[in-house]
Amino acid sequence: MKILLAAALYDEGKRSNGHSYEYRNLLLPLQRSAEHVISFDFIEEMAAKGRGAMNAALVETVERERPDLVIVAPYTDQLDFASFDAIKRTTTCLGYFFDDVWRVEYTRAWAQHLTFITTSDVHGVHQYRDLGVTNVVYSPFGWNTEMF
Repeated sequence: MKILLAAALYDEGKRSNGHSYEYRNLLLPLQRSAEHVISFDFIEEMAAKGRGAMNAALVETVERERPDLVIVAPYTDQLDFASFDAIKRTTTCLGYFFDDVWRVEYTRAWAQHLTFITTSDVHGVHQYRDLGVTNVVYSPFGWNTEMF
């Protein structure tokens, strides 16, 4: 399986802060378990190219690489919905949300642009369904079995 991970590889997008939670708990486990993993650090790409060009580069990367799955861990406003509408027409998209408990509206806004979204809240699937969001998967923290 070929997976593309669109996530910040450094904490808060700053190399000086060290590797991010996404790096440790998404990228590393994916690299150990998936056949082929492509990393797309949208924070670094945006710093180098700007927001619009970064989003275009992400769509182009997905179109070129044709991954079986795109996993995205949105941070703030770097990624745009239109890019994921295009990506979703190409492949399955999973939005990995670490802080959806307190950013429900942010996560909910993303749900329609992704195939699936995650919640780390044990009650999250039911809460989102009550809000009309049905493409929710429960995924608790601690995916990296070498750390947890």
